[in-house]
Amino acid sequence: MVRRLGVLGSEDRIEVEITSNQPVAPETQVLSGPDRIVIDFPGALPASHLKSFPVNRGGLKSVRAALFESHPRVTRIVLDLAAPSQYQLLCSGNTVIVKLSADSAKAARDVSAPPPAGQLSSPKAQVDPLPENDLEVTRGQLALLSPSAAPPQAAPVTLPAVRRPQAIVEALRLRDAGDLDDAAKLLRTQLSDRPGDGETERLLAQTLYWLKDVGAARAIYATALVQNPHDDTLRLEYARMLVETGKRGARELLAPLLAIPATRAEAETLLGRLAYSDGDPSTARKLFVEALADNPSQEEARHQLQMIQADAAPWVSASLTGGHDNQPLDRAGLSVESGWFPTPLTKVSIRVQPAEYWIGSAPTTIGVGELMVARYLPQARLETELAAGSVMRSGTSDAWDWTGRVGLGLRLPKKVTLRGRIERAPYFATKSSLNTPVMVQTAVGLIQWSTSRSWEGEAGYQQQHYQDSNTIRSEYAWFLAPLVRHKGVEIQAGYAFNASNADQSRFALAQPNQPYPVWDQRFNLAGVYAPYFTPLHYLTHSAVAAFTIGPTHGVSFHLNGSYGIRATDDAPYFFPGANGKLILGTYPQKFVPFSARTSLTIKLGRGLTLAPIGEVGRTSFYSWASGGLQFTYRFITSTSTAQ
Repeated sequence: MVRRLGVLGSEDRIEVEITSNQPVAPETQVLSGPDRIVIDFPGALPASHLKSFPVNRGGLKSVRAALFESHPRVTRIVLDLAAPSQYQLLCSGNTVIVKLSADSAKAARDVSAPPPAGQLSSPKAQVDPLPENDLEVTRGQLALLSPSAAPPQAAPVTLPAVRRPQAIVEALRLRDAGDLDDAAKLLRTQLSDRPGDGETERLLAQTLYWLKDVGAARAIYATALVQNPHDDTLRLEYARMLVETGKRGARELLAPLLAIPATRAEAETLLGRLAYSDGDPSTARKLFVEALADNPSQEEARHQLQMIQADAAPWVSASLTGGHDNQPLDRAGLSVESGWFPTPLTKVSIRVQPAEYWIGSAPTTIGVGELMVARYLPQARLETELAAGSVMRSGTSDAWDWTGRVGLGLRLPKKVTLRGRIERAPYFATKSSLNTPVMVQTAVGLIQWSTSRSWEGEAGYQQQHYQDSNTIRSEYAWFLAPLVRHKGVEIQAGYAFNASNADQSRFALAQPNQPYPVWDQRFNLAGVYAPYFTPLHYLTHSAVAAFTIGPTHGVSFHLNGSYGIRATDDAPYFFPGANGKLILGTYPQKFVPFSARTSLTIKLGRGLTLAPIGEVGRTSFYSWASGGLQFTYRFITSTSTAQ
């Protein structure tokens, strides 16, 4: 099937790109009266959306497409010319490119002048023209011209060779075989022999980009664009690379292409991707809809629009979780959340989370509820978040308390985001915190960084202030670098650092009331953190990694974790003093922390996903294991993408 027609290039060197769903071997004819180039695709059907359109530049008046024959099937593409023109036919995989010569535009401006040597002359014989509104004619109505033959009663015609330079042909073969390094070397040699050749520069820049040498590719694209400022194919490829790598400058490259019908849809699609990555789905959606209106076969725009519709759809999720740690403390909980988007840039969600905790056989029930509103302001590049809620405990005198959160984020260039957050939330990580309510006020400032090539990192500073006038200060940083990105598999590895310290320790005797003096061997000197954990000169250096597969057939697998390379802290302990009093001391401790988390996301149907999750870990304080199962349903509407 012939799927797509596009007109690219500049006024002086125009190209028609024809894309099918499989490799093709087209047959070409050159006809006159009026002048036109005919390309037949045996065995192919035209896509239902394929239609004729005017061009009127570079010597090309229009492009027409239709089913020429049904038995056997033949799809015919006709290029209507303003004047006779030289051309090249280039085939690569599923794509056929017809290049019209630079002289065609000049000939179009002066059709009365005699054609230069080597150009197609208008025959004196009259040939039935291909009807403008009916491409389904018989082959007997057409006269065939080849590079070595002319129609009856026509002047001899000589057409130039249509072959690419052998070096470019070989470079394309090497690229198709996956040998990008040798292809780049060959293209560099070709460019040194033919400096300023636009096609060689474009292919070399594209190959270097595939080799992940973005800097070199960008330099070659920029040089080629200066030499060929009206080459629309070059401009589109350069802009796409900048969009995919998160580099600046794509908008300036794409702006002129919005005025050209043949490139407008792809330019709108790339601008939509930029808007979406900037967190402006409203503008992105508008651009994707316009791209599909201009070209209904623009699958990239259709896919991106479907993603926006899915992300902005109302949702409801339910999670069942359970966990155990070595304090010992067991827990099981249910979390139900629902959310929607009153506007494309405003998100509202409600969460209810009841949980049951056990210390031995004694259960404690805790419920948390929260209402959250988040909004993004594209002009200011500002994220805002406001949340408020409550927590309810069973079996305590202080059964109710309030929670809240305020967050701001500023998106800077080069995928850098500054964030700040102030939060009041309950603490449930120790046994004693279930009986003695603990509320912690947290202030966080952090910087995040990421790239489209899977480099990412974060660094932050945090203060946690407790109601007993104690403060814990923490600094942390981590980064991940891509190791493998191939066919749906991504592996990242990196380094993480964390340092924490409390103003005062909250390490206490596990059995404070004992009938023995402290120097008695029967006195239990064991301690616990009550009512919350307080790190003392806690320092870890860890290797971190992330592994992702998919999505493949609606299934994605994620695994990430960390392993301590070096970790130390000052561990607290009790010992009897000489005066018979109990003394709290510390000693330097080395330990090996680790954590691992895995999840599987399975699409069960339209809008419905299932996600089992598991996690294990260990710190200097305790070790734990947990698991859960989450169901999410998004109410995705079937809104037309072409509206």
